[in-house]
Amino acid sequence: MTRILRLPSIGALLTATALGSGALNAAEINIIIEEVPDYDVVKALADDFMAENPDIKVTFDAMPFDAMRDKILTSSLAPSATYDVIIVDNPWMEEFAHAGYLAPLDDMIAATEGYDYADFIHALSRIGVVDGVTYGVPYYNYALGLIVRQDIFDERGLSVPTTIDDYVATVKGLTGNDFYGAAMQPQKGYKIMEEWKNWLYANGGELFDAEGNIIINDDAAVRALEQYIDTYNTAAPPNSLNWGFDEALRAVASGKAATMLSYNWMLPTLNKEGGIAGDLAGKFTLHEVPGGKAVLGLWSWSVTANANDKEAAWKFVS
Repeated sequence: MTRILRLPSIGALLTATALGSGALNAAEINIIIEEVPDYDVVKALADDFMAENPDIKVTFDAMPFDAMRDKILTSSLAPSATYDVIIVDNPWMEEFAHAGYLAPLDDMIAATEGYDYADFIHALSRIGVVDGVTYGVPYYNYALGLIVRQDIFDERGLSVPTTIDDYVATVKGLTGNDFYGAAMQPQKGYKIMEEWKNWLYANGGELFDAEGNIIINDDAAVRALEQYIDTYNTAAPPNSLNWGFDEALRAVASGKAATMLSYNWMLPTLNKEGGIAGDLAGKFTLHEVPGGKAVLGLWSWSVTANANDKEAAWKFVS
């Protein structure tokens, strides 16, 4: 029997060799990111980026928020970075910049054709500027809002509350028979702070006055705290004092609670067909925080000061 050996064309061999060579010499950038729904979007976009830039390989280390900070600090203090690109929560920006963990971006921004930094809303982009130097560019803002089970409100003829007093009364009235008006996140640390500050703003309070003096112990703050505690005691699931947003989200998704003051990205998570809310998907709506002034946070993209390839890292960010 005669065997016919089919050889690839010279063009195919050259192409394979070129691709193999490129893969061997590819820059690798590793990114730490919070494991929430926006990560899924970024991951898909990263696949497109790598298809257009075969000389750059992008890998992600996605994890819960509470694990991120320690890993970023460990990477930043090492001679060679574990992470070349990090997302920086707005409370971290000045600290990380002053500690020397972040690479200045101004020259890279200026050298990138077609990249108009002024396109970003100034209130957000200025968060990434420390002492006149740009260390981060906006990635994702996490505004808080009031998420409600609209079907329950409609069935009971309830209006969505527009003041914090109305909200407290409404969620108390919805509580009963192992069902609760509010799923809250009173866990110690940033979670309770980001939730409670909405109550503070609704009462006309602020953390600081115009001169930068701390006024967190004024009448508005005391009233907001008393309302917050009262709402937890009368309208939140029992034994939820250590809940963060994950537990609150599950309570609403499972049909155990009617509302939560939480992050805007939870709305599509709840309404996704076949998602965590099951048959309740599509029954949730998002509204302004009662009082009309919400907490607004921001994640920024930053390149680490000890990144192995800052140019490749910036190319991904830009």
